[in-house]
Amino acid sequence: MFLFAMGCMMLKIKRQDIPRDVHAPWWACISGATLIAIGYFGILLGDPAVLMYFAYYALGVAFVVYMMLARVTVLRCLIFLANLLPHKRATKLEINEEIERRAAEMDVVVKEDNIRFFERENKRVALLVKTIKAIKTQPFVFFVKSPDLTVLNKVILYVRNNEMTTTLRFVHVYPDVTDEAMDTIHALQEMVALFDRIYPKIKTDFPRDYHVAQQGVRDADQHDVIKQPTNSTVHKVSGCGVRVITG
Repeated sequence: MFLFAMGCMMLKIKRQDIPRDVHAPWWACISGATLIAIGYFGILLGDPAVLMYFAYYALGVAFVVYMMLARVTVLRCLIFLANLLPHKRATKLEINEEIERRAAEMDVVVKEDNIRFFERENKRVALLVKTIKAIKTQPFVFFVKSPDLTVLNKVILYVRNNEMTTTLRFVHVYPDVTDEAMDTIHALQEMVALFDRIYPKIKTDFPRDYHVAQQGVRDADQHDVIKQPTNSTVHKVSGCGVRVITG
């Protein structure tokens, strides 16, 4: 409940312009958080043993949340540990066609001794590597309304700092093919191409229209996001599974 009160106050500061039906006044949020803190310290002074059950629950939930948010890091640690284990027989590490293809794309020279033993991809860690690649290539779709460098940059920074994917897709939906719509698409194409060069670690893509995009975009889920709307339709859009990430 304390975290809920803090989250409500954070939304008031960071997302104060979002239209909403229910408004919680500042005094209610502050008094609620204060009373919860007083109750916590009251239990601590009365019977501290009771808080141990809460601590076990909180640590368990925190562990599960961390495993979800940092699952790529956890999988990489598992690959490291798996490669540390002794093999049944010593095998010479070879550079396969996949490694050569990646090296050619990155314009680097790969030698046998350049691959550290705990980073090699073999049958033992094939499933872990496949899972990491699936997470990294999961497309993050942003529905953009107009060409705005600031908004596009904020979206890319959000994905870099908060998401595990390296694939970002911008989608622009327009009702009719007009000169204005074509100018918007052309401007967005240039901006997305610019950011694709600025942020080489994130693959940005811009399908020409929704009909092209829907071939690779699933039904709306938590990977589909929009900019904060300025009217009450935000509730209808978010109810379909689309997240609001920028102000």
